[in-house]
Amino acid sequence: MNSYSKFPAWHKINDDHIRKYQEHMDVPIELLTDRINSDNLDVDTVNTEIESILHEAADSVIPKCVFNPYTKPYWTPDVKKAHQMERSMRKRWLANGRPRGMSHESYKHYKKAKYEFRNVQNAAYEQYIQKCYDDINEAAECDIRLFWKLVKRCKPSTSRIYPEIIHNGDTCNDPESIANAFMDYFSNICTTNNTDTFDASKKQFIDSAYSEILNTCCNSNENLPGGVIKESEVRDIVKSLMRKKASGHDKIQNEHLIYGGEVLIRCLTSFFNLIVKKGRVPYDWKFGLLVPLFKGNNKPKTSPDSYRPITLLPCVSKQYICGFAPDLKASKSGLQATWYGREFHNLIVLGKNEYK
Repeated sequence: MNSYSKFPAWHKINDDHIRKYQEHMDVPIELLTDRINSDNLDVDTVNTEIESILHEAADSVIPKCVFNPYTKPYWTPDVKKAHQMERSMRKRWLANGRPRGMSHESYKHYKKAKYEFRNVQNAAYEQYIQKCYDDINEAAECDIRLFWKLVKRCKPSTSRIYPEIIHNGDTCNDPESIANAFMDYFSNICTTNNTDTFDASKKQFIDSAYSEILNTCCNSNENLPGGVIKESEVRDIVKSLMRKKASGHDKIQNEHLIYGGEVLIRCLTSFFNLIVKKGRVPYDWKFGLLVPLFKGNNKPKTSPDSYRPITLLPCVSKQYICGFAPDLKASKSGLQATWYGREFHNLIVLGKNEYK
């Protein structure tokens, strides 16, 4: 997946698109839910089928869009309409053999459309610049942080492409070698090593807390400490999802779940309870898209240490791991795990070796 992959244009949909999207996926999702509740399905199979159904439904009825990094902030609907008219008139002029002179209708209409497009574009640009100046002047009097944020936003943006990365003495200047350099660097950072400088008291505290949480969760009769996951819980989590967020490697966005309806909620509830029953998570949930973000502050752009890793996880896995959190306190060890709740259970008990 790259920056120019086509994704569903969820911001362009209407009620008719949502209705058709739900109708297209209702039958296969209901059949999958029945199989989850009756058969001994594998969690990887269920996860793959859910992804396939959601993609197929969205591809069939939802319009597509692709990220355009060159779109101007002043490119309003009026500018777009004038530009489309200018392109249309130019194609007609080219089809007529590119005649010159105002005596030719195609040439005259093309020049007129081009003139109008430039006027609309200049007017939109002036309006945008004036708005930026007004916002900066207003922020300078009441919020200095917002002031500098707006000033920085108005500056020309620098290239986001990593020209070259120097790792272990090797210079990487093509996309594949740069990606491998980042992978090797961040893998080494995240790999734990046993050293003599490890804090023994801290390790003992963590081991004690781990054992107590493990014993608490194992006494829940194959359920989470809060009991069986309910549809109402999943529904509340889906309603709280934010739109226009980046997807993981499976290209499933939050909007796929938000507009899925009650049938999808029932399927996800059965799926999550199946994960609890099996005691393992889907294999694909262990992968994420790692995006290096430059730290700034005049750091060298050629060093991987100058970048902060951000991992994009599958949205279904984030919904499962972070969504269910009933109270779970390990008072004897002094560890207050109320905030973690089921997330501790997922990471420590259910996942076991799956979350490595």
